[in-house]
Amino acid sequence: MMITRWCGVFVSVAVLCACSATGGGAGGGDDEGAVSGVGPQSAALAESLADIRREAGVRSVSAIAWRDGEIVAQAAAGTADARSGTAATPESIYMIASCSKPVVGLALAVLAAEQPIDLDADINAWLEWPEPLRNPAHPDEPITQRQLVTHRSSLVADDDEDYETYARPDPEADMTAYFEGLLPDPTRWEAFAPGEKEVYSNIGAALAAHVVETASGEPFSDFCRDRIFEPLGLKDTGWFFSDFDAAQVARMARPHDAEGEPLEHFGFPNWPSGQIRTTTGDLAKLWMAVQSREAPFSTSRLADFESVPFFIQADAEAETYDHSGSEYGVGAYFTYDHAGNGYAFLVNHEQTEAEVDALDEALSEVLRGYSGLAD
Repeated sequence: MMITRWCGVFVSVAVLCACSATGGGAGGGDDEGAVSGVGPQSAALAESLADIRREAGVRSVSAIAWRDGEIVAQAAAGTADARSGTAATPESIYMIASCSKPVVGLALAVLAAEQPIDLDADINAWLEWPEPLRNPAHPDEPITQRQLVTHRSSLVADDDEDYETYARPDPEADMTAYFEGLLPDPTRWEAFAPGEKEVYSNIGAALAAHVVETASGEPFSDFCRDRIFEPLGLKDTGWFFSDFDAAQVARMARPHDAEGEPLEHFGFPNWPSGQIRTTTGDLAKLWMAVQSREAPFSTSRLADFESVPFFIQADAEAETYDHSGSEYGVGAYFTYDHAGNGYAFLVNHEQTEAEVDALDEALSEVLRGYSGLAD
């Protein structure tokens, strides 16, 4: 079965106070799991997470909420790795699937502060491939970065890769070879011309990241590390499994299948579409930096980039922004507003769409209360 990495919703989170408790089994397993937290309202959040995790039958949940620019609650419940029996904690590192996509947008915004970037220019100006990239059915229509980041490039949703063919744990980082081998295939393109329709595309998301790396002259993962992760002190965030040392690997939340059985850590060829691994604490730090326009997001162009749906889904009426993600054995969600409020949660268990919706609703109901975000 192939799972499409998708954009979605987010919830507010905060840092928790030290406490521990015991939760119920997850995913049909007989492990009791563990609950932990740090922060002023974390004990209560930890109890809620234990109940929600038990009801949902997932291996673990990690969540955080912030309010007025301050972490108010952060906790985790369950088992990060059923194979080793490691308990989930607020420091557990999860793959966040399509919640990685907004980071592609942030990288583009940072690049735009360094050099002129025309979102409506033909991306071949940066790719410089032997043959210009075009939809084979529309060879005279240029493809632009704006089309890529709004899922209007006419690229199909995905390639043919799935968990059975994914790399263990990291794919090759060379996106040029991947795209030059994939995109000449007419089946990777929709029949309509670029710009005509919106079709969510993981391939397009990865291609947008590739444009950033060709325009900057720096590998995309290095660009994010040097311009975003390290300046913000995101010490537990990286695009590749190999970015983490042994101590961090020991804190990895392993993906688990629908029965709660452990899966192998994996990566996929179009990795910028969903391969970031991080903690809830680092996620909160990232989006609080965006909210406060902290460097490197002090550029006046950031507001323009936020208005592009690919980067961050916007709810104009509620004045909130969010994204969600799902991959084999993992799920993620974050949301925030411009008043300094937000929350996020991470899961390491395969779920059906209906189960995802139910878990998201339960977690969001709790986390909205801590964050102060409106329904």
